[in-house]
Amino acid sequence: MNKKQIKKIVSALTVVSILGTSVATPLNVMSTKAFADETSAISYDTSNLFKATTEKNGTNVYKYWLVAFSTKPSGSMELTKWSTDNEWGKIAGDSTRLGWVQDVDGGTHIGLSFHLADAGDQTIYARYTAMTKMGKKYYVSYDLLDTQSNTTTEKAGDHNAVVRMKNEYGTVLNEKSHYFANSVGGKRTTESGSFTFTAGVAYSELELAYSTTRTTKDDNNNQVWLKNVQIREDFSDQAKDMLNNLFTTADYKTLKSDVTQADVDEVQAIINAVVVPENKTALQNGLDTAQGLLDTKNGEAAAAEQAKQTAAKQAVDALFNNNNPVNNPIKATTTQQAIDDAQNLVDAITDSVVKAARQADLDKAQSLLDIKNEAMAEQAKQTAAKQAVDALFNNNTPTSNAIKATTTQQAIDDAQRLVDVITNSVVKAARQADLDKAQSLLDIKNEAMAEQAKQTAAKQAVDALFNNNTPTSNAIKATTTQQAIDDAQNLVDVITDSVVKAARQADLDKAQSLLDAKNEAEAAEQARQTAAKQAVDALFNNNTPTSNAIKATTTQQAIDDAQNLVDAITDSVVKAARQADLDRAQNLLDTKNEAVAADQAQKAVANYAVNQLFISNTPTTDTIKTATNQESIDSAQAEINKINDPILKTDLQITLDRAQELLDERNAVAKQVEEATKAVGGLFSNDTPTSNAIKPTTTQKAIDDAQKLVDAIVDSAVKEARQAELDKAQELLDTRTAQAAADQTQKAVANYAVNQLFVSNNPTSDAIKASTDQEAIDNVQAEIDKLNDPVLKTDLQTTLDRAEELLNERNEVAKQVEEAQKVIDELFNNGALKDTTDQAAIDKAQEKIDALTDADKKAELQKALDAAQKQLDDRNSAAEAEKERQEKAAADVKNLFENGNTNGALKDTTDQAAIDKAQEAIDVVTDPTVKESLQENLDKAQALLVRDKITNIDTHYAGTGYVTGKTSPGVTRVGLFVNGVLVKTAAASNGEFQIYAGGTPEMKIAGQIFEIAALTSTGVAGVKTASIVSPKVNPKLTAPAINEFYKGEGYVTGTVPTGATKVALYIDGTFIRYGVITGNDFKIYGNDVAHLKTHGKEFHVLVEDATGQQSDLTASTVKLKDTTVTPDDVTTKSSYLTGSVLSDHAKRIALYVDGEFIRHGAITADGYRVYIYDVKALKEVGAEYEIHVLDSGNNVLTSITGTVK
Repeated sequence: MNKKQIKKIVSALTVVSILGTSVATPLNVMSTKAFADETSAISYDTSNLFKATTEKNGTNVYKYWLVAFSTKPSGSMELTKWSTDNEWGKIAGDSTRLGWVQDVDGGTHIGLSFHLADAGDQTIYARYTAMTKMGKKYYVSYDLLDTQSNTTTEKAGDHNAVVRMKNEYGTVLNEKSHYFANSVGGKRTTESGSFTFTAGVAYSELELAYSTTRTTKDDNNNQVWLKNVQIREDFSDQAKDMLNNLFTTADYKTLKSDVTQADVDEVQAIINAVVVPENKTALQNGLDTAQGLLDTKNGEAAAAEQAKQTAAKQAVDALFNNNNPVNNPIKATTTQQAIDDAQNLVDAITDSVVKAARQADLDKAQSLLDIKNEAMAEQAKQTAAKQAVDALFNNNTPTSNAIKATTTQQAIDDAQRLVDVITNSVVKAARQADLDKAQSLLDIKNEAMAEQAKQTAAKQAVDALFNNNTPTSNAIKATTTQQAIDDAQNLVDVITDSVVKAARQADLDKAQSLLDAKNEAEAAEQARQTAAKQAVDALFNNNTPTSNAIKATTTQQAIDDAQNLVDAITDSVVKAARQADLDRAQNLLDTKNEAVAADQAQKAVANYAVNQLFISNTPTTDTIKTATNQESIDSAQAEINKINDPILKTDLQITLDRAQELLDERNAVAKQVEEATKAVGGLFSNDTPTSNAIKPTTTQKAIDDAQKLVDAIVDSAVKEARQAELDKAQELLDTRTAQAAADQTQKAVANYAVNQLFVSNNPTSDAIKASTDQEAIDNVQAEIDKLNDPVLKTDLQTTLDRAEELLNERNEVAKQVEEAQKVIDELFNNGALKDTTDQAAIDKAQEKIDALTDADKKAELQKALDAAQKQLDDRNSAAEAEKERQEKAAADVKNLFENGNTNGALKDTTDQAAIDKAQEAIDVVTDPTVKESLQENLDKAQALLVRDKITNIDTHYAGTGYVTGKTSPGVTRVGLFVNGVLVKTAAASNGEFQIYAGGTPEMKIAGQIFEIAALTSTGVAGVKTASIVSPKVNPKLTAPAINEFYKGEGYVTGTVPTGATKVALYIDGTFIRYGVITGNDFKIYGNDVAHLKTHGKEFHVLVEDATGQQSDLTASTVKLKDTTVTPDDVTTKSSYLTGSVLSDHAKRIALYVDGEFIRHGAITADGYRVYIYDVKALKEVGAEYEIHVLDSGNNVLTSITGTVK
């Protein structure tokens, strides 16, 4: 459990304790351990804050210290002055005995007497100031004794006593009232009371108020006494919080996983300090529950922890020779994996001291393995480097002073990297010397090879300039260039051998001379080639032979001059190219001359064709022949187009264009006649005047337009014929116009009749009148039929057809509503859904409603259908829910049985919770028949569950003889199952069994799962109960006993149990050293351990047996043999004597003044403290006192004398 969780709860309680320890260790530097151990030093001060004392004055009259009396509820206390005659002061001239406290039972008590003669409604107050602390809660307890005078009469009023606590401002913090009825002849009544309060800022005041309603007889000895008063701090709330913090839930059933015994002890400490009895009982009951749960948990954890410690020790010891880490090296077989595996086991240990010991041994093994591995790694590096360096030399021997032919710079570099990682400087220097020798030999070899390579490269480059790569050929290659000679020169320049270099230079100079001669000859030839090319190119358009067109200025002479220049070229390839271009120019010139002759011949043919188009074959007549048509003109055009010279074409084209104009004019006249004929014919049906009927579309404008075309005809005969046809059309149009007027009148009649069918006589309403029926529509149809013009009929007929549609729709809607109403009515029977009504019936009705167009009727019917749907949904939901309940209950019941067979055996996992769950599922089934069947099977399961069971299996340890446990009543035989196989059976009786397992190999293995089951008389197994074989636990060593160890001693000593072979000293969880065991005594040297030189420091000792099993740690602290007392200064105004005590045995102090014992004082972590405010002898400067420091047996350890300042 996190310590801070409890620290937060008790922080308010421990402030004083922490501040006390901070004298030695300031709060801001307190160690984690110091804070963790804080609560072990917490003390809960429940001392009584009520410290009033009495002094007897006179007979049965007492004078009180620290108590004040008054007749007022607040303010000054007038009754505090003690008179010379040992009586209280007077009040208002009344009795002198007011406020007396008399002794009637042999004790001294804080109390009040009430002695007013003939007084009514009087209250007297006694007050005591308690030095409480702000915000703390306190518990007040007391006994109250009321005594009444033997002379009390019935007329005397009732008595009332109130005990209350107030803050410094007089505000009541809490109170309790006590009523005592008047009793004739005297009465003694004792009552006990208690209450809690929370203190204010400065202090709290206990007040006792005593009153009576009326007293009628003088000298009534009525008195109330407050006895056994205790004002103690109440820690109930803090204890409750700390107790709750141990558990995960408020029901105190489950402890938090991290709760330890220290946590429980801390809560016990505060519960011990709780002063409210009923609270203390309830808290202790809760803590007892926590202790029980923790004891169970610790028992299980201890066994597991011991197993972990044993496994870890065996694994760690096994790393060392003789399986002993002490003064032994690690085994040759110890590997990193073995150490890692051991580390995992050590990590699992929770005991910090044991874990530290194992970790120390494991760290030692790791260190030894690291040293071993480093040595092996270094040897491997040296071997690899030597092999690599030796391999560079002949016979793998550096002393051969000759490297292998295969030795390369890469091989030396690789060897250098291996030498670099050697850490042994001597070996590394030897390897480096051999490697440097190899590098030197390789450098010499590389330099010789480099010179030979230069000579070879230069010779190859120079030879390559000559034919056949031979300078003696005295002829360079055609491909040899100045760049090639320059490159060869660069290679010759780097040769260092002067003889070889001179030979190569001579050959290179020869090549240069030959190249220079070749370049001069090529320059002259290039000039000839350039002149020839310019002359040839100039013959062509754009000076480009590829244009395939010679210039208009190109003549035969220009071609002949160019031929002379081509003939002077010596390069046959270039010459051939120029000649080819020149030949092309010649051919183009020849072709040009031939085309001029052909155009003259074609001009004559074209001229003939053009003349044939005109009368008398003479264009000057400006009249074309009748036979001339577009085809003949096009043929003449084709002949003109064959002429290539555009100049020769010009006149011929002009003449032909005139012939075309004349033909176009003749064609225009023919078109006029054609258009007039077409216009007149278009007025008649079928475009035929002989039909004697004009088209419906024929209008006066159409006739007028045709008249204009007829007027334009030039041919009189044709014009007359067309006019006659046009006149006929005019007559027919006049007749039709007269008929149209009559149709207009009829149209008005028909239109009125149509409008009367619609609402508001307006078809645009698109709604017919309720009175409109089929007869009305038929009458209107008769009026429309009287119209001759079908165009006039169209709109009227469309409107009438719409009225017909609306009438049909209205009739259809009425039919649909009727059908929908009928379908819905068939769903119900007297308002309730018929049993036969299903979703299909409702869907069918929905289809009928969806088809309706009458919105109002549709909404009305939909509401009725929705009601039907709801009733059906409710019925279906109830049925589905019942089905689901039945299925769940059936599944839950079947799940109790093996393979779901309700006539078979229960599953191993079936328990009462599963049966209860199934019962809950059955309880909600409503079908009585199904419910009865399910209940029958569940009752069967219940009977099987409670019959013949293994109720408990005791813990079975590996290798022990018998498995034992308990059974349900009536079990007579049991079986042991391992891995599902029955291996042993045994008798059982009186609810117990014992079955031998010592001969079963598997039962000797920790972690083996086994099962026990009750067997029937036929050997059939009941429910199997599983358990696991626990590891055998060796008896734990008893922890050693440590003798008192005092500061300055050299050895820690004590006794060890039989079987202990080692004894070890630990400080703060760290192993320090082993000690020596002689018989059952031990001693461990500690004189050099600084920790043991400081008073109060804690240390631990544990022992081990031969198997490495360790005992628990025994704790002790460094103690002091002497006691030292350092008093604080004390003055005449001091309330306490204080000082510090340094001792391991001091328990309390005793104060003496003038040799007379005054009182004892407590010793806490803050030092000693004793109250002296009431000691008169110490109110004078120079007064002396003695402090005796006592041990638990009241023996004086030391004494000091002090003086008041």
